[in-house]
Amino acid sequence: MRHTLILLLTAACGASAFADAPKSARTCRILFLDAPHDAPRSVYLSDGSTFQRVDLPRMNLSDIYQLPPGKLALRMFSKPPVEGEPLPTDGPMVTVGESLNDFYLLVSSNPAAKDIPLRMQTVNASSANFRKGQMLWFNLSPYQVIGKLGSQSLNMKPNSRTVVDAPMSGFEEYPVRIGYLPESGKRAEPICSTVWQHDADARSIVFVINPPSGRIPQIRGFIDSRTEPKPQ
Repeated sequence: MRHTLILLLTAACGASAFADAPKSARTCRILFLDAPHDAPRSVYLSDGSTFQRVDLPRMNLSDIYQLPPGKLALRMFSKPPVEGEPLPTDGPMVTVGESLNDFYLLVSSNPAAKDIPLRMQTVNASSANFRKGQMLWFNLSPYQVIGKLGSQSLNMKPNSRTVVDAPMSGFEEYPVRIGYLPESGKRAEPICSTVWQHDADARSIVFVINPPSGRIPQIRGFIDSRTEPKPQ
């Protein structure tokens, strides 16, 4: 699953840096999906000129972290860089384009790496691509996934992603029925039949994963709810 995540996604909370970074409109939230039990719980994230300590949560999205504008090369380190010395050039790295102002930083395990066994991927989270009330689905399983989410239908090929429109109009519950096709031409098998709560002011990220110890895919969802800044 971790290799599938890498292929599919190729698409206040910190120590101050050598100098305090200015406030920025660019933000990110971090998630460590399917983390091994011995994986680090926090790291130091460098943007090339400053760094900050960030959490690597497993069960929810991190706090909102600010980053400077412009094109960046983000790197992670297990220890803070030494003041007065150049930032190291090793460690996990991902580039951030100048126009990417709001994104998710998805972290996965990379046992082959020496200093810090992690990989990073960015996912565009701008409101133009992913609006409030919508759900961003990642099917990381080898199966076709189908279902019904309130008023919306779901039909995803293996190793794909899609944005699903709001299943309801307000803050209310809605029925969820999701299944998968174990083999082509066979009937769908159930994954879950339940009720979810819709929040029109929040966005959701949902992963369908294929756990190594189980045959049936599992679903993991994360809510991105943010408080809008008050007008000055």
